[in-house]
Amino acid sequence: MESEQNTSTPPWMATIISRLDDIQADRQQEHAERATIRAQIDELRALIASNASPSPATATPVTTATPASNVASEAQVETDTRAATASVPADPQQSSRKPLPMGMPYSGDKAGFLAWKVTMDHKLEADREFIGTARDQYAFIWANLSSSVQREVAAWYETGGDTREFRPEHLMGYLEFCYADNHSREKAQANLENLKQAKNETFPDFFVRFQRLLMQSGGAGWDGEQKLNKLRRSLNSTIRTIALNRGVSRTDYAAAIASYRSIAVDLEAQNIEISGRPVQQQQAVKRDSDGDVVMTHVGAVNTARQKKGGQRANRVPDEVYKHRKEKGLCVRCGSATHYVRDCENAVNHNLVSVASAASHAQEANTGED
Repeated sequence: MESEQNTSTPPWMATIISRLDDIQADRQQEHAERATIRAQIDELRALIASNASPSPATATPVTTATPASNVASEAQVETDTRAATASVPADPQQSSRKPLPMGMPYSGDKAGFLAWKVTMDHKLEADREFIGTARDQYAFIWANLSSSVQREVAAWYETGGDTREFRPEHLMGYLEFCYADNHSREKAQANLENLKQAKNETFPDFFVRFQRLLMQSGGAGWDGEQKLNKLRRSLNSTIRTIALNRGVSRTDYAAAIASYRSIAVDLEAQNIEISGRPVQQQQAVKRDSDGDVVMTHVGAVNTARQKKGGQRANRVPDEVYKHRKEKGLCVRCGSATHYVRDCENAVNHNLVSVASAASHAQEANTGED
């Protein structure tokens, strides 16, 4: 008797188990009813996507499986049907598109703020459904700021801005107020006026610099003639000269750039052709009957004097030259009988030795005494 009492289930536990069984049965019935409704919604979606309307003979009435159940009412079914109709995309590929990549967080560099802002504005517009509500976009902008920038704008971010509405456009406006370079256009215009193409700079490389400054200067809205006037003043003389004979347009910007690119290709091909030519041999050195190199001007005069019987003089060091000049001697040979203009000795281009220099100095001192 004692063992039977110990193994029997208490009344309160039996009540709980019975109640759990009832809940489980209700949930199973609810799932079955929802599965039926979902199948009917999927059928309606297929008909809408194929631009067909259900005929009375084939249309399935949207009703609950069990009229006595309050799990899915007719109003709920109608709401689900409208949601299914509104969710059918016009373009089937649009529903499978992935969010756009954002790139690196903004680092606080003023020169790079404009590029980051353009990327962020496009991201918020294109991926609005992926990011979420305005508050989610507000937090998304914050997440794409570097830690240093976050420290700078943390107080403003936490308060939600001046209006305390936590709007993404307000946060972007505050970042622009802090980090945008308000004088960038004036700087770009000054740089554009002083821009010059280097002599050896290719046109494609130069055009990248020109186009960047043009856009930063607000030149996107200029007409073709204004842009080309700026460009022509910046080109080097080689391209400008060739362009005069090519009839480059002065009003059609795209056509003129195509012509300048064609000129650049021709110049590059010409440079390649010149660099590939064989180097011409150096002209042979002319020599006289004695085998000496034929010289001109002073060298020829000295050579003639030497052939008449004059001795070739050695080139004297600076200290000997100064000594002879101070004593009134011939600075070429050291003689006291004539000056250098009357010296018959030619200049020897070989350096004199130290012993020879000392010998000349000693002879000059002896003659003076």
